[in-house]
Amino acid sequence: MWWKRRFFLLILASLALYVYFLISLANLYFRFRAERELIQHTFAVLDEVRQLETYFYQPFERLSDQEQKAVYQQLQQHLERLQQLITNHPILLQRIDSLHNSLRYYVATQGIANLPYEQINRWEATLYDIKKEENDLLYQGNQVLGQVSRRMFVYALVSSFCFLSIMIAGLCQFMRDNEKRKKAEQEALANEARYRKLIEGVRVVVFTTDLDGRFTFISKRVQQLTGYKAEELLNRSYKTLVLPEWHERVTQFYRRQFENKINDTTLDFPIITKDGKEKWVRMYSTLLFEGDEPAGLQCVVVDTSERKEMLMRLRRAEREKRENQYLLEALMDNISSLIFIKDMQHRYRYVNKAFKEVLQVTEEIYGKTDFEFAAPELAKRYHESDDRIYQGASMDKSDEIIYVKGEPRHFLVTKFPLKDGYQRIFGICGIATDITDLIQYQQQLVEAKQRAEEAEKFQEQFLTTISHEMRTPLQGIVGMTFLLSSSSLTAEQQEYLRSIQEAVDTLLTLINDLLDLSKIKAGKLEFEHISFSLKDVLQSVDHLFHFRAEEKKLSFNIVCAPDVPDRLIGDPHRLKQVLVNLVGNAMKFTEKGFIRITVDATPADQENHILLHISVADSGIGIPAQQLGQIFESFSQAEAAISRKYGGSGLGLTITRHLVKLQHGQIEVNSEPGKGTVFTIRIPYEIDKQHPKSQGEKEISFPAYSLKGMRILVAEDNYINQKFISRLLQRLGASVSLVDNGHEVISQLRQQPDYDLLLIDMRMPVMNGYEAIHVIRQEMKLSIPIIAMTAAILGEDEEKAYAEGANASIRKPFTPQNFLQVIHQVLPQIQPVNSVYQDGVPRAQQQHGYDLSTLRELDDDQYLLEVLDLFLQTAPLSMDEIEKAYQQNDFESLREKAHRLKSSLGLLNMHELLDLMKQIEMQAKEKQTEGLGDRIQQARNQLNHILAYLQQEANILKKQNSSYSS
Repeated sequence: MWWKRRFFLLILASLALYVYFLISLANLYFRFRAERELIQHTFAVLDEVRQLETYFYQPFERLSDQEQKAVYQQLQQHLERLQQLITNHPILLQRIDSLHNSLRYYVATQGIANLPYEQINRWEATLYDIKKEENDLLYQGNQVLGQVSRRMFVYALVSSFCFLSIMIAGLCQFMRDNEKRKKAEQEALANEARYRKLIEGVRVVVFTTDLDGRFTFISKRVQQLTGYKAEELLNRSYKTLVLPEWHERVTQFYRRQFENKINDTTLDFPIITKDGKEKWVRMYSTLLFEGDEPAGLQCVVVDTSERKEMLMRLRRAEREKRENQYLLEALMDNISSLIFIKDMQHRYRYVNKAFKEVLQVTEEIYGKTDFEFAAPELAKRYHESDDRIYQGASMDKSDEIIYVKGEPRHFLVTKFPLKDGYQRIFGICGIATDITDLIQYQQQLVEAKQRAEEAEKFQEQFLTTISHEMRTPLQGIVGMTFLLSSSSLTAEQQEYLRSIQEAVDTLLTLINDLLDLSKIKAGKLEFEHISFSLKDVLQSVDHLFHFRAEEKKLSFNIVCAPDVPDRLIGDPHRLKQVLVNLVGNAMKFTEKGFIRITVDATPADQENHILLHISVADSGIGIPAQQLGQIFESFSQAEAAISRKYGGSGLGLTITRHLVKLQHGQIEVNSEPGKGTVFTIRIPYEIDKQHPKSQGEKEISFPAYSLKGMRILVAEDNYINQKFISRLLQRLGASVSLVDNGHEVISQLRQQPDYDLLLIDMRMPVMNGYEAIHVIRQEMKLSIPIIAMTAAILGEDEEKAYAEGANASIRKPFTPQNFLQVIHQVLPQIQPVNSVYQDGVPRAQQQHGYDLSTLRELDDDQYLLEVLDLFLQTAPLSMDEIEKAYQQNDFESLREKAHRLKSSLGLLNMHELLDLMKQIEMQAKEKQTEGLGDRIQQARNQLNHILAYLQQEANILKKQNSSYSS
């Protein structure tokens, strides 16, 4: 044990050295702090001396009195701080006091600017001596501080070494003790592991109980079986694990074992796990004795759940097999189809009840082939069909005629192979289904389809004929009404003429609706895919309904979100048709309040596409909820009373729905009676990022073209249409020749083949238009431009005319605008009436701040004159009301009047005045008066300037109407 004593002495010596050097290190640290404070004090004294030198070196005579006073105050402050710093140094303190007193004396007697140089030099010498002494002290202090620092480093190093030695020694001793403890623990664990391994190694649960059935020991494998940990079950009753319904039975079983001292028993019973699941176990129990009396049980438990489940599945499968067999037999015997099964030798193994009844056979057929009870040729065909299945075909179907009770019946016989688990064919199954009724039904369908096609063809022919008969006289009414509107009429006659025009428009709308509906049902409605401006479409709708809304005193607004792209690719005409139908409906059923169009867009699934959202809302009469599902049906309205009061055919919404759906869109309606209706459409469009000009777009103002010097041949059998067309063409300066049929057309062209244009109706007596065009193109070889006129609803007449050689076509009834558009299409060389028009807008109008091209496109001078007269009457009054509201500071009234005037300015394209009115409206809304009066006066001046020229326009129109009348 001698090494243990030496080791102990070594630790004790190291501890003593550690304490000694630690105390010495603390003393050196306090000395180090004292020296460092002296050095810091020396630095402070030197800093004050340097500050004083700085002030003494200044040229006092150049400073102002205020600056000299400030310098003197700074000198006193630094001298006082220096006196405080050298309080413990009497000699230095005496020098500084002398310097301070002399400074006060000279400043008081002579002033700081007149200090003698000899005195300043003496003061500087004093400061120099102080600085020299402090520098010497600083040097000595640094030397002492360096020595103390080195000694502290050595003492700290030695102390650390002693402490490290103590720690290493203690750690070594701890490791030896810990190693001994671990070795003892490992031996104990090894013994315990051998015992545990003996119990846990078996795939069973081992436990012991006392006489009351409480667990005294249980192996850990119990957790795998029951979910309970062994610790959770100790000292608990066995009933914790036994299914409640089995408590009494298990208790009685083991009570008999104790009473009869049966050494070994075996029992199967269910247990319940911790998570509530039921398992079956088999328990082998052996009595434990203390002396001769039983003291408990030692049990081994085996999980038999899988075996029990397998037995239960087997029993369940046998039961299901019997049930399925009964079910299959019942199904086979109650199904109307004939079912049979054959083996590989073509022998019948099974036939169902229907097979026996229809073919009048019994179970004697089992084991027989078709040759034993059917005709040889039938049996041979049946065998050949069976062989195709046996050779690998997956199915074989055939139609057979079988006589049932003397009547022939059609049966569809389907055969397919029967395969075992190895996909080997062991037989064939056949199902024969009576399809006699189906065949008869198919024949009836074919006959019905033929009748429907004939009826549809008849309907198409009827629509074509009735269209021609209706549209031809309607063309005369439209033409004569147009010519009559250009004449001088009294106010009463103009009112009668407007009634005729409204009736014609209603009838024309109905015919056009029938045309669209017929095209939709025939699948012949075509859609354009061109670039267009959404803004132009919305403006066109605004122009159409603006004055109608003002007449009914309705608020009509179009609100388009700023992020909606303007240039789109699609069909602008169909979009406009949808909006016109919806807004027209809203205008018809709204007596007061508003009509509002809201436009928005969201990104579509496809790149560069949007989903355009347009809602048309009104404050009209609304639609009852029970009628919402019917409004899109043809010829239907919400109520019969509505049709009587408001009129209409009930086709507009039907056509609108079809137009939206054919463009892959959706339409929805929300309405509340008495509050209004909102129609919402969603149509996908492609965004046109290149901004191309739409093909076929031509800006035309009507009447804007001269046909002077042109010879035009018109073939029309209706006298009224002849008169209208000839009168219109003669107004434009053309020379017109009229004929009544195609034969006269040929004769006229043979005599004078140099006509500039041929207008020909397609349905005329003697020789129709198709035949005439054929002769002109194929026999006479003439290249004269030909415009075909047709009144057919469907497009076959136009297609046939183009096929024969027509250059263009126009459908009756047509307006002068449509008529001149088609003429310009085939005669692009015709020139405007005069050169004052530039891009469809008179230069004079552009210069004077307005543009009537939008109204002139309607080609209704009477309507244009009415609009101008109305504007000339109302615009000055509106301007007076604006000025009056401004003078009274009534900003709300000012905003309202400016907003109302804006719509009229937009219709007449007064863009500069419109922008000015927008600024006035915005300032009134925000109640900003700065510059508002100047803008109102500027608007008054511009309006007066425009009104003078508009009055001239109105006078010219009145003279033109008078000349037309004469």
